[in-house]
Amino acid sequence: MGKCTSMPRSPRKLSVQSEVEVNEQDDSIPEIVSATVSNKAPKDQSKAFIAESLKKHYLFSGLSKEDMEMMFAKLKHYAVPAGEVVFEQGAAGKKFYIIESGKLEVYRNNVKKTVLKEGETTGEMAILTDQARRATIKTSEDSTLWGIGREQFRAAIKVINQKNFTINNEFISNLQLFTRLPDSQLTELTNACVQHDYPDNHRIICEGDEGMLLFIIKEGSAVAKIKGVEKFRISQGEMFGEAVVLGENHIRTISVYTIGPVKVLSISRDSIISIIGENFKEIIYRTQAKNSMSSDNLFRMLSKDIIHNLVDSMEWKYIKPGELGISREMAEVSVFILCLGSLSGGSKNFSHYEVIGFNPKHIPDEGLIADNEVVLGVFSRKDLEAYTKTSWQKLKSELKYMTFLTKIDMFTGVNLSKLRYIASRVTVQEFDKKEVIYRYNDEAHIFYVLKHGSVEILHNGKILRVLSKYDVFGDRCIEEPIRSNTARALSNCLCLVINAVDFRDIMDDSTRTILKKKKSFLSTFSLNQILMIRQIDSNGYKFKFLTYVEMTRNYYQVNVIAKEFFDNVEKFNQVIQEKNIAMQMEHLFIQKSVKTFSDSRFLYLVYEYIDAIPLSTLLTKKITEDYAKFLAACLTLILEYLHDKDIIYRSLSPQNININANGYPNIWNFYRAKIIKGRTMSLLDDPIYTAPEVSLKNGYTKSIDQWSLGIIIYQLLYCSLPFEIKNTDDPMNIYRKTTTGKLVFPQDSKFIRGNEVIADLLKLTPKDRLSLHGLKLSRWLDSIDWERISAGKMSSPFKPDVVSVKQSVKNAKLISLTRYLNVRDM
Repeated sequence: MGKCTSMPRSPRKLSVQSEVEVNEQDDSIPEIVSATVSNKAPKDQSKAFIAESLKKHYLFSGLSKEDMEMMFAKLKHYAVPAGEVVFEQGAAGKKFYIIESGKLEVYRNNVKKTVLKEGETTGEMAILTDQARRATIKTSEDSTLWGIGREQFRAAIKVINQKNFTINNEFISNLQLFTRLPDSQLTELTNACVQHDYPDNHRIICEGDEGMLLFIIKEGSAVAKIKGVEKFRISQGEMFGEAVVLGENHIRTISVYTIGPVKVLSISRDSIISIIGENFKEIIYRTQAKNSMSSDNLFRMLSKDIIHNLVDSMEWKYIKPGELGISREMAEVSVFILCLGSLSGGSKNFSHYEVIGFNPKHIPDEGLIADNEVVLGVFSRKDLEAYTKTSWQKLKSELKYMTFLTKIDMFTGVNLSKLRYIASRVTVQEFDKKEVIYRYNDEAHIFYVLKHGSVEILHNGKILRVLSKYDVFGDRCIEEPIRSNTARALSNCLCLVINAVDFRDIMDDSTRTILKKKKSFLSTFSLNQILMIRQIDSNGYKFKFLTYVEMTRNYYQVNVIAKEFFDNVEKFNQVIQEKNIAMQMEHLFIQKSVKTFSDSRFLYLVYEYIDAIPLSTLLTKKITEDYAKFLAACLTLILEYLHDKDIIYRSLSPQNININANGYPNIWNFYRAKIIKGRTMSLLDDPIYTAPEVSLKNGYTKSIDQWSLGIIIYQLLYCSLPFEIKNTDDPMNIYRKTTTGKLVFPQDSKFIRGNEVIADLLKLTPKDRLSLHGLKLSRWLDSIDWERISAGKMSSPFKPDVVSVKQSVKNAKLISLTRYLNVRDM
């Protein structure tokens, strides 16, 4: 089913006897007591439906047409009335089911988790592993199912395994994990393995579930998370889910999600113990040590080869409960990897997947004592220095610089060895407030990354950009020997300094693309070089144009405001505030401000042009939950970025969100945005998306943006507004509905986790509202790969049909924008 529990349940130990009883179950005994069972063979239409469902399943995607026919011959048809139990949590598994029609509700520990519908499947794990059923399944309406018994199910799996035996045996034999095993054991392992094929962004195992399978990635990669926080990444040939092999507790401690399509091999706990014997423990500890280092903020910056070498050099320490595990003196000369158990001392507590020793001062005087049975992997600092060819102190600095640089667009695609090369050559420089960092026409050999403070970029006295933490400037020196602008510190600043020559050594196509895009935003073209292609929109004194500049060979969106619009100081200040905030924006999902111009009649705000459609055009019909999650995650990142800069957005609505050709959202309207430190009092004019506290005139905080996000998520999932709000409602009616009405979800809703998030975002009391950090860690968004999505590298579940600007302007006649505006009758 692939659905995750919210709370770990107590481990259930299956006795040998119970497993034998399960294995001897007669497939002819019905699991659904009240079902009408038929042995009728599926007709062609049903066969196509069943084949389509099985092809989507991670176990059966490898079945051929002939294999499918074998499956069809063994299927039985079940007609189940509404309100009947298909199977009970804790019962032995007898059948695997494909839902032909109707709806089935899934309950874990009497809590409704999700709803299964036509084309979905359930029941495979209990048959595959001899585990008890993990959930109770009930029909919520009259339903029909196709079912297959455990022996036929396993026969189908065996067919697939036999086809892949030679390839899988070669793969397993070449794994570093099993290099010390004889051929006979490698053959046994191959026979015991089952291949799973998963799509992108799919959860393979779930934290808190009971587990009996270990997994090895055959193709692709995955990410492991604990409570929604990424811990480490798993690559081809690496193992995960190994913790269930150790001890009596088989509860999963991590969740693992695919990154792109992934093939894995699974093997049951009992099989690996039976085949390998006691040697399996060292294999498990080595895997956990590698994963622990890969989850550490600093060690994860080391190459895989170095980590493997360190694991090979480890000594293993077995600590009994109550014994000293690590003293401060020991941590002065060695690094410790906690592979099993937990340690504590004073106010410090450490558990598995933690690396101890980078900062010995964190260890209390009395040391760290074992709370339970503990296994530590240990290697010396000298070994680390030998493998990295760097002193301990210098290595710590390099790894810290690397961690910082990975948060910057220019370095997101740079591999670890190249990144370390840059980090080893980085220097640090401080600048005082108002100090000029470099001037126009200076020679250019170095560029800067802001670590603290803010910097303004100027040309001819005009501000081009305002930069803050993580922003890069001066990087045109990579391609140009002379400075084309001036940089000045707006506050006391700390910068990382990188030599252009060093960066050229590691450049690739992705970094060249980023540099080219940045260059266009800092270009020094003039107003009279802007050529109009066509008018996009107009609203009173405001106009929007698609334009082109020959010098940069780029398209731009130009928002033009007639100066008659500024009939009071407040409007003028509002536009200046919009411009100043837009100039600070350096985010992938925020349309970039490029320049501003002014003449006697108009103000010109120049932005990058993005081929996109308004989100509002997609809300006329339902979108998939996966795409709703994708958009919610992107919008969360945008708001998090703004709030970190103390900017309240106040305009989050479908009209201000555009969807580009890759399915990613962009926001562009900063007219209502404001920099605040605490509360603000301004009234807003979009009541549908505005939190109710705005109308109380007591002030409000950035949490109103979370309210707006909650409204949008509801719209994405249900194509309607919450609280029974209508677009035609007046502001007072909307306020009454949101403050006195009840948040109701459709009765047939299957978005259990999504509903929880919406309810938490739409809390009437602002301080009770779900935070953006809490939203990122929510179970609804637990499958989001935040690293990939923030870099724009995660494939969107939906890509709209967007007409490219190059197609739309093929035969367009280009004329000067200023000439067009000043000669036409407006």
